[in-house]
Amino acid sequence: SNREANRRTLGGVFLHAGLTLSALLSASRCIAMVQNYAAPLRAYTTVSDVFSDPRNFNNNKAAPAHVCVGKEWYRFPSHYLLEHPKLRLAYLKSGFGGQLPQPFLEVEG
Repeated sequence: SNREANRRTLGGVFLHAGLTLSALLSASRCIAMVQNYAAPLRAYTTVSDVFSDPRNFNNNKAAPAHVCVGKEWYRFPSHYLLEHPKLRLAYLKSGFGGQLPQPFLEVEG
């Protein structure tokens, strides 16, 4: 009886230790994924910050600036992350032969 109670307690300790270890490994993997694969998002943020600074881009009559992406275009999630109205997403010709995403046409009205 006493031995069986010790076995249950020891099993519970191992169960909790295993669950805690699994949770810590999962959390560390999530943190590593965010830190190591967020470069495209940081690049968009930097470009938007540079163009939002009036010292860098203050001419309202200037033509739109193109942010070009190459064959890894799928890593850049959306042109919506380019917050400045004068920034446009463009694609460089690469080995990809399929249809690339395009923004909607701008119409007045």
